[in-house]
Amino acid sequence: MKRLLGCSISFALACLIASGSASALTWTTVWDPTNDEIGPGYQVYGMSYAFDQDNTLYYSILTNFPEAGRTTTDSYGGPFHLSPGDLWINAAGTIYGLAFSTHANVVQQAYSDVWPTVTKGNLYKYATFADGTLEQYEAWVLALRGILPTPSDGDQFDGQNKYPTLIKGYSQEIAGQSNVQWVTASGQPWAYEIVGSINTAAIGLDAGETVQLFWSMECGNDAAMITTQAPIPEPGTFLLLSIGIFGLRIARRPGARR
Repeated sequence: MKRLLGCSISFALACLIASGSASALTWTTVWDPTNDEIGPGYQVYGMSYAFDQDNTLYYSILTNFPEAGRTTTDSYGGPFHLSPGDLWINAAGTIYGLAFSTHANVVQQAYSDVWPTVTKGNLYKYATFADGTLEQYEAWVLALRGILPTPSDGDQFDGQNKYPTLIKGYSQEIAGQSNVQWVTASGQPWAYEIVGSINTAAIGLDAGETVQLFWSMECGNDAAMITTQAPIPEPGTFLLLSIGIFGLRIARRPGARR
């Protein structure tokens, strides 16, 4: 009897695996307007995302902004360096940050306080963010292009340059549950794809709950954002899990016969 139950359990788990992480990911892309940045080197084309059934959220940001950052000229004519931003995450109302570089305060021209060092690839719970340092961006677009109103990025930060860019504080560091890397694109309008993944369990995201991802470079010149819900497992998945759990319970009963 135990041998037969073992075969049934193995079959159920095999079906679960086959219908889960082994299947191809289905990607959704939210495109960003192509006329809402100053300078092509700062352009963000959009953000793509996908879920698997192993509690993992995958993302891909399409941009011309390099991992090494860019050096530009400030309003006084002097050079200064702009870093890539960190990923802002709103998981069912709780704010997290995913560090896209290892840094402390690299925005001393705008923030004089000391920031704790964050490590590339790690998550940070209850993260606070610096604002984009290109504070007059909206006004510049109006002046240079005569556009009223400013083109929308399709995100909740329109009309004010308060884009969350770099993590400057947090309450908890979470390592080993997320990652990020820059990939050089080939044959695409964008130069790079910033790709990575997040374990949704690590950010407390349950099935059906809303998650938002937002990314911009340090200056807040351009940005992209997605809003979606964590998928709810299909009924067949619950059935397979129930079969497996029920079978294991019977097989482990003290009086179970071989």
